[in-house]
Amino acid sequence: MNSDGIARPNPALTPGAAVPGVSVEQVCAPGYASTSRNPGLLDEQSVFQLYLLDYPAGLSGHRVDRLIPSELGGADTLPNLWPEPTTPQTAGRKDQLAGWLHQLVCSGAVPLETAQRQVADDWYAAWLRYGGTNSPAPDTLTAVGVYSNEASIEGNEGTGTKTSNKVEAEVTSSAPEFGRCVKVSSEVVGKKTVYHGGFTAATCLVTSPTHTGKYEWYSGVVKAGFTMVIKPTTKATLETIKKVKVTCTGESSSGEITSVKTVGNVVVKFTGCASGTKKCTTTGLGEGELETKKLEGVLGIERITVKEGKETRHVALDLYPVGKTGAFLEYTCTGSAPTTLAGSILAPVTAGKMLTTATLKFTATAGKQKPERFEGGEKDVLTNTLNEQVGLTVTSTQTYEELVEINAVA
Repeated sequence: MNSDGIARPNPALTPGAAVPGVSVEQVCAPGYASTSRNPGLLDEQSVFQLYLLDYPAGLSGHRVDRLIPSELGGADTLPNLWPEPTTPQTAGRKDQLAGWLHQLVCSGAVPLETAQRQVADDWYAAWLRYGGTNSPAPDTLTAVGVYSNEASIEGNEGTGTKTSNKVEAEVTSSAPEFGRCVKVSSEVVGKKTVYHGGFTAATCLVTSPTHTGKYEWYSGVVKAGFTMVIKPTTKATLETIKKVKVTCTGESSSGEITSVKTVGNVVVKFTGCASGTKKCTTTGLGEGELETKKLEGVLGIERITVKEGKETRHVALDLYPVGKTGAFLEYTCTGSAPTTLAGSILAPVTAGKMLTTATLKFTATAGKQKPERFEGGEKDVLTNTLNEQVGLTVTSTQTYEELVEINAVA
């Protein structure tokens, strides 16, 4: 285990093994992961002895885990088993990776053999590759962003031991984040249909303490692109605190989600722009056209409100030039000196809903943006060449390539 609490199996003892001939069709069939497991075949004592750990004493801090998870066709044989520390840094993140890769494999985005190999070679490197961050893990295992079916398979049937499935309704350090709240597959036990999801509703905001919810949270997205277009019949306005305005009749932009918390390659273009009767233009574009530099951005909590004991976390997106350096937008209005806008700008975003389209509304009054900062953070606003604050007002429809949710507690 390294200094960050990340544990990996010894590759000489646990190289990883898949069920011979297992196919994408099999692992993506509803209930495959549950029906493919053979807990009675797991020789926990042999696994612990292989790693020179006491048995059963070692069960207090470990569980027998499949290196290649059942969701990806992992086998119940010794080359695929190891004593995994039951910590959020290891067990929580590895379970999360299983969920991510299962969805990517079943969507056709990642070949099954590639996913198996990446997990077997270095599961933590794969976790980072597919959306994880180096931010500290939460103090407890939570169901937020954790695909926990794997957590309940070791030691439950026929061994007399039980792995904890405790679900904490808490906010993790990665919140807010982009992701998907997906309905999980069901299985029939006796005459009853059961689910193994971590959440009870399609918003993935209410956890299931028994892990019998119908929904699971998957951090990140598969299709990352998005576009934005100004709402019909509305206008975009840049206004200084001295009430000098540039008004534009059109706006469009594009970008992509670059991680669970960030966007990038965002370029915003305005058309039909003028300050009074003076046309305003970015150098190299047609008359009345403005275009930002390439922008990136990050999700954050803008404010937290409490009503009747219920806490609501309001999320915003902060957009700024790449690396937070250089110009945000440059333009010149006829007969005036060139103007450079620098800094960043926040807009509230819709959270807690799976959407393909959402409204993104930048709001300013007399040059002052609302909101101006993240909760507890420094002021994030635009300023012009004269160091005057400049506000942007525009209402756009944002369209994603797939259903996406911004989750404020994930």
